[in-house]
Amino acid sequence: MLSAETPKKLFLLDAYALIYRAYFAFSKNPRVNSKGQNTSAAFGFTNVLIDVIKNEKPTHLAVVFDPPGGSAHRQEEFVAYKAHREEMPEDIRSMIHPIKQIVEAFNVPILEVPGYEADDVVGTVAKMAEKRGFTTYMMTPDKDYAQLVSENIFMFKPGRGGNPPEILGVKEVREKFEVERPEQVIDILGLWGDASDNIPGIPGIGEKTAKTLIAKYGSVENLIDHAHELKGKQQENVINFAEQGRISKMLATIICDVDVEFKEEELIMCDVNTEKVLDIFTELEFRTLAKRVISTVPPSEIDVVIPIPESSRPSATQLAHLLGVPYREGFVKNRYVGRTFIMPGQGVRKKSVRQKLNVIGSEFKDRNVLLVDDSIVRGTTSREIVQMARDAGARKVYMASAAPPVRFPNVYGIDMPTPEELVAHNRTIDEVRELIGCDALIYQDVDAMKQAVRSAVASGAAHLDGFDASCFDGVYVTGDVSAQDIVRLNEKRVGSEEGAEDNSRLALPNASE
Repeated sequence: MLSAETPKKLFLLDAYALIYRAYFAFSKNPRVNSKGQNTSAAFGFTNVLIDVIKNEKPTHLAVVFDPPGGSAHRQEEFVAYKAHREEMPEDIRSMIHPIKQIVEAFNVPILEVPGYEADDVVGTVAKMAEKRGFTTYMMTPDKDYAQLVSENIFMFKPGRGGNPPEILGVKEVREKFEVERPEQVIDILGLWGDASDNIPGIPGIGEKTAKTLIAKYGSVENLIDHAHELKGKQQENVINFAEQGRISKMLATIICDVDVEFKEEELIMCDVNTEKVLDIFTELEFRTLAKRVISTVPPSEIDVVIPIPESSRPSATQLAHLLGVPYREGFVKNRYVGRTFIMPGQGVRKKSVRQKLNVIGSEFKDRNVLLVDDSIVRGTTSREIVQMARDAGARKVYMASAAPPVRFPNVYGIDMPTPEELVAHNRTIDEVRELIGCDALIYQDVDAMKQAVRSAVASGAAHLDGFDASCFDGVYVTGDVSAQDIVRLNEKRVGSEEGAEDNSRLALPNASE
């Protein structure tokens, strides 16, 4: 929870600069899924987003997009501004919508202002944030942003090939551009020009010469006023292209008074919508990224992985290994209490859970724990176990299910409850999380589960035509099961009403009762 004492750390991501960078990083080995989609741009950008959240731990975050049509102001002043740029590659264009969906699923706000480039929106918000006590990091590979750097505003250039990011503060900008003040970067760009944006600059003046001239004269305007001190062709060019130099400086200047409202409460980092993210990742076939989301957000800090014995131990050990956190046995199983799975009455199940499992308090106290279960069906057992973990002193309790959400009854041999008793039936994952009472809930993905089975089978040279995943996806493979059939079957089931008196031999009092 963000408190008044928490240092406010804002990251502003220049969307298109990072998207293009990600796309071309995969140019020699593009990522193409089974549908033929080139997903390089989306994959690379999402990796960057996850890395920022995981490694930099911002308190506030926003992704800033260029609007359709670009900068109206600069185009009015200079028609040729960015006019030479090639049209956006289709492989990038096709990924813009999925990228925006991913950003929204991460609960990160998107900023986009008609008529103003992302640079201008970032500059405006960064300056506003500075006045409110923020430390702001402008995440971009674009050198233009160096002009905005101050004591509390930094450039953050993501690293390549596993290298760390490059962070530019006032000292680094002064050294890199050989200027006294970061804002003089505008003057260097005005003289030097920028071929990528079609900013002409002054002919004959490159990067090195621009730095030398600004170091001596301080600004484009002062250089023009003292053009008579120059010699030869350089003097001629500065005099003849003085207006072009002034326009180039204007084009290179990031606007910091865009009409955008700075609502810092809307930029606060929130838990990711895991269900939506995994849905999008499944569609794009981002299997490795799905694993990263599970391990990164929302439970970004996990102290220990604890299985619910005994069937979840294999999953828990693998997950602990994947996350790089300790595996611990936090529950001791009482083998003289029957399986809660086969108990139809919720009242029976609730009592029996605490009889069946004893807590090892030292494994929970003052820790963020990730509990792993083989499945979550009714949710009663999970809810009790989460509460037991909290009673034992756990700070936060996360829950992971090795099975996907059980949303439909099973009719093939195992007595599963009616749809209304299934905790995931007609509920979102977040709604299930609230009912269970955990701080985060992570489910296995149906398609990922099928793919894992296919891979295992293929390695054994066997063949599979399909799967029965009816309790997860509602597809009954025999083709002869209808909703009416399920109603009829469940009418014959023997169960007990919640809250009814429990006369079974399992209804033994707890030691604490």
